Amino acid sequence: METAGKGNVLLIGQSGVGKTTLIRAILGDDQIEAVEKTDALRIYENDRIPFRLIDTIGFEPKHDRRAVAAIQKWSRDSAKKGRTDTKIDLIWFCVDGTSGRIFEQTIRSVLKSVKMWKGVPIVMVITKSYSVPERENNSKLIQNALFKCKAGLDVREILPVVAEVYRLDENAFAPPFGLDRLTEVTNALLPEGIRAGETAIQRQILLMKRGMAQGLIVSATGAAVAVGAIPFVNLADAAILTPMEIGMFNAIGMIYGMKKNDQLKTFATSLASMGAVTFAAKKILTALSAIPGIGAAAGVLNAVVAGSIVFSLGEVAAFAFEQIWLGKMDMDDRERLAALLEEKFSSGFMQKITEILQGIGDQKDKESILKTILKVFTKKDPPKGDVSI
Repeated sequence: METAGKGNVLLIGQSGVGKTTLIRAILGDDQIEAVEKTDALRIYENDRIPFRLIDTIGFEPKHDRRAVAAIQKWSRDSAKKGRTDTKIDLIWFCVDGTSGRIFEQTIRSVLKSVKMWKGVPIVMVITKSYSVPERENNSKLIQNALFKCKAGLDVREILPVVAEVYRLDENAFAPPFGLDRLTEVTNALLPEGIRAGETAIQRQILLMKRGMAQGLIVSATGAAVAVGAIPFVNLADAAILTPMEIGMFNAIGMIYGMKKNDQLKTFATSLASMGAVTFAAKKILTALSAIPGIGAAAGVLNAVVAGSIVFSLGEVAAFAFEQIWLGKMDMDDRERLAALLEEKFSSGFMQKITEILQGIGDQKDKESILKTILKVFTKKDPPKGDVSI
């Protein structure tokens, strides 16, 4: 069946609130079974409705970890695989209308589990709303609970529903109620929700790319520290770190979707060349020798300078490739690249190296030097710029 363009609705709530019963009613399929396995979220769809429904295991008071972990894993996998058929575009937060309460812990757990889907609309669905007088009371109860928890959930509607006929006594029945309204509200919110879901996916992908790039930069920085610490290595020779830097730039570019071609090679080579001018090791070493109190051994000094240069260039490269990936910078924009390098160097670079040398103390092994470099250089944000999606 063709499913292109369909939005996805995540059903979430405590165990026993009637999520699966609601899915059966909306889809008109009595054969659907409740989700019980820890990681087994399920998608349901048919031609009856223009959106998909994703069922989850229920939250349990004081034992919500299984449900939170399952939804978070689903969310991460959606971003990793770039799958539009599993992203979340709207959330039905289901609450039992017969319980007369909503656990604050459940609200916090729901917020934690769907944190990735910031901006996705939420509809509070009061299931089992058999008592007409209680429907308004339950709505106020939910409003008060959300306010008390300061949840920050983007709740758009609070809707009471009855998913199936319920026998009140021998002579009275509560008929299905509110399903048409729930479907109507969902259809109205989905266009906005789909856009929010797509933004959430892109935001998560960007965070993953940043994490991968940062890991690569840390690894390259460690290698640079090791090179700098080698006795008799002339760090003032700009060519020593260049192959390592170019390799790092190429790898970061590929993280951000750049193809390994002549354009990437030219960009990496150009960045290394411009970086060699901005972060000239000879100039840095000469400047450090003139600072009172800096009496580190040549190997330590070289290791700190080499690691600091590679880390800083890596951050500039990661930021530049991110801007290119976001469509906010052109790969041929050498003027912008030069400005980023200059900004990185001028924002207290020499002070940071001095702080690293002072912070190392007696621990002059490569691991301690790397740890101190990372501690000092990650105190502040990377080069400034708009990184919003």
